[in-house]
Amino acid sequence: MKHISTFTSFLIIALLFIGCGGENKPADADVMMETDLGKIYFKLHDETPKHKENFLKLCKEGFYNGIEFHRVIPEFMVQAGDPGTKPGNTQDPQKDDIGYKLDAEIVDKYHHFTGALCAARDNNPDFKSSGSQFYVVTGAKIPLSKLDTIESNTTMMLQTRMNMQFNKENEEEAKREKARLEEFAMKNNKDSVNAIQKRFSDKFRKYLTEKNFQPYKIPQDVKERYRDKGGAPWLDGMYTIFGEVVSGIEVINKISAAQLQNSRPVTPVRIIKTEVLK
Repeated sequence: MKHISTFTSFLIIALLFIGCGGENKPADADVMMETDLGKIYFKLHDETPKHKENFLKLCKEGFYNGIEFHRVIPEFMVQAGDPGTKPGNTQDPQKDDIGYKLDAEIVDKYHHFTGALCAARDNNPDFKSSGSQFYVVTGAKIPLSKLDTIESNTTMMLQTRMNMQFNKENEEEAKREKARLEEFAMKNNKDSVNAIQKRFSDKFRKYLTEKNFQPYKIPQDVKERYRDKGGAPWLDGMYTIFGEVVSGIEVINKISAAQLQNSRPVTPVRIIKTEVLK
């Protein structure tokens, strides 16, 4: 009986090891992305439904299989999603090769902390996202003093964006006033030039008031997290953040540490497959 009991004990222990040998998937993960360097698990945000639906669709279809992390900037981000980087394809990366864009879904409560999953984009005025390219933030820790400077710079960038929209809405008037400015400038009529510039400046300030424009401010708790955890706060409000890494940040760090040539890993790091978990 003793021998049988001992055997039974070993069998139970062996079964326990087998049972525990399965993969431990995070309960809140929506997508698993397997790469050459390991697996990454992403949680997707419900507040960005267009980006969430699009990413899940591409993952289900296997769109990302074989695609490289083609752009890596250490202590900033790693980027992937261009089908031009699949094996045998010689297309230049960093283009919207999938052929469509997504309307921006910028949500104030999400920030570019380390591990944020974000949609890449070109320099379009509406901040529309690439249909397939994404990046994961790997940013360094940010001193509080630098965060104050980022607030000022971001305010200026947002004002520039508002100015572009203002000019678009007042295009015909802007053309007429520009012609008059050039005419008065050629005649060295500084008073008239100043009067036109002041009129347009006053009109723009009124426009900002009507649109309830406020200087960009980073909440104190957000500043402290950037200080302690790192990220890329200068991108907040400019790009859609549609998810975050819930497991596998060490894989992202390995990609970030790859040997690079022109911001591209010398040894390609590819996405092997993706799996939708929910």
